[in-house]
Amino acid sequence: MATGRSWHRPAPPPPRRPSPRPRAACPETIWARTSRFFADSGFDNLIYLSVTPSTASMATTLPEAWTSHYRDSGYEQIDPFLSYCCATLTPIGTGSDYCPDYDYLSGRQQQLIHEAAEFG
Repeated sequence: MATGRSWHRPAPPPPRRPSPRPRAACPETIWARTSRFFADSGFDNLIYLSVTPSTASMATTLPEAWTSHYRDSGYEQIDPFLSYCCATLTPIGTGSDYCPDYDYLSGRQQQLIHEAAEFG
């Protein structure tokens, strides 16, 4: 006996839209998050260098007093880290404790390393 009701299947839900991709964070936000990650992982300081044939830029957690002294002293021209450490994938001990191991370092390069140690 018909009751006047119609039996219909419920309509399927509309297809889900994919979630919008998160927007890339600005460089300052990326740097802040990266710095925090490495600090939480036990790193005292962090330096990021971007060098191309025509430009160079640096982001660091080192104190501003040191980075100013570094620039004012022209240390970017003689920094052994840039010429030796960045030229190999082999781990290299760095810091004032290692200066005697590297007889190729000039007096000025050793001075840079010792001054960096004083700044922490």
